[in-house]
Amino acid sequence: MMFFYQTKNKKSSPFSPETILDNTMSDSKLGSYVKTKFLGSGAYSNVYEAVDGKGNIVAIKTCPIISCDGIPGTSLREIALLKEMDHPHILKVLDVILTEDSINLVFEYFEFDMKRFLLNYQVDVLPLIYQLFLAIEYIHNKNIIHRDLKPQNILISRTGRLKVADFGLARSIDIEMPRYSPDVVTLWYRSPELLKCCTKYNKYIDMWSVGCILVEMITGIVMFCGRTTEEQINIIMESHRRGIRLCVLQKCGSIPEFLSDIICGCLDINVNSRYTATHCLDILSKHLNNE
Repeated sequence: MMFFYQTKNKKSSPFSPETILDNTMSDSKLGSYVKTKFLGSGAYSNVYEAVDGKGNIVAIKTCPIISCDGIPGTSLREIALLKEMDHPHILKVLDVILTEDSINLVFEYFEFDMKRFLLNYQVDVLPLIYQLFLAIEYIHNKNIIHRDLKPQNILISRTGRLKVADFGLARSIDIEMPRYSPDVVTLWYRSPELLKCCTKYNKYIDMWSVGCILVEMITGIVMFCGRTTEEQINIIMESHRRGIRLCVLQKCGSIPEFLSDIICGCLDINVNSRYTATHCLDILSKHLNNE
């Protein structure tokens, strides 16, 4: 079975002008690497394309160090978690370079994020969905919550190899904390419990994000597109009052029943019955093997 991305929307950049901090290339040399292109910004970092000493293209994530605060906790946490992980669908950190005013994480380079890839290529999305769940299953089996899953953090190569990136907000649930911050995950991919400021949550917040991502992967349309937290909650609750399966089918059109089951299972408001990545993989494997 092949199921193709529905190209209905216009191309848009995942980097908003407001978030771009510094796109100059004045300090292009960094150790054995040379920055060649500014790629974009996040809340705490700039990302550059660069070339290493052997001519290989890499990506460098540069996080500024504020002297009074020291190395950002997000960077330290990301490095520690990435060192724990080794998986074909998790973006690999190749090097870490510390300078007086920044910490720089060197990653393998991928040409596209999810949106850009699907706008450029007509592909069967089922293999991409399968790769995504393999990554999420691995992350969750390591007792890690990603906490920032969104299309911009799903990278895809020209050949259709998918990797999950950006663990700056990730947390290990092996480290006991009295509460977590609810101010994680971009608004459109934030689960109902986070929207209601719950501070005791688990890996199921990631599964909600994945459900939203799957709809976007299939259609190019955002599943729940609120402008504020209150509006986001209202849109989600109204969708469930009307019936989440109906809303998913209205967004996605004619999709296989097993795929709508997976999406609806990920978008279950009840955390206790929300699907796990392993369960989604079981469903996918069963249907892919029966083709």
